[in-house]
Amino acid sequence: MLGVAGADTIPQGTRMDASGNVYLSGYTQGNLDGNTLVGSANLFVSKYNTNGTKQWTKLRGNASTFGNAIAVDGSANSYVTGYKNGSSLDSFSHPNGGNSLFRRDHKHKIQWHLAELMAH
Repeated sequence: MLGVAGADTIPQGTRMDASGNVYLSGYTQGNLDGNTLVGSANLFVSKYNTNGTKQWTKLRGNASTFGNAIAVDGSANSYVTGYKNGSSLDSFSHPNGGNSLFRRDHKHKIQWHLAELMAH
């Protein structure tokens, strides 16, 4: 199960890795799986093993941060596209908000963030 009572949690993207684990990306408007919401909406990434058991969920964001599509490479790094309002995410500057691409390594740390991928 994924979600929070009384708050929207919307999965937007799914991918399976080479080992059969499933990754979800999307956004939530509430605290999720022990993670605290910052602002009004946060991007989330969740991983489920081959038996469908949730392994972890990570939230990131400030103000409003939305996760859309997700991809996973052979080293279990995830790549999430999304949109955010706000000036920064995990120390990555993003002065005007907008479309973004994030890379999260297999230890759940955001390694890089590209901003302004598409014109509004």
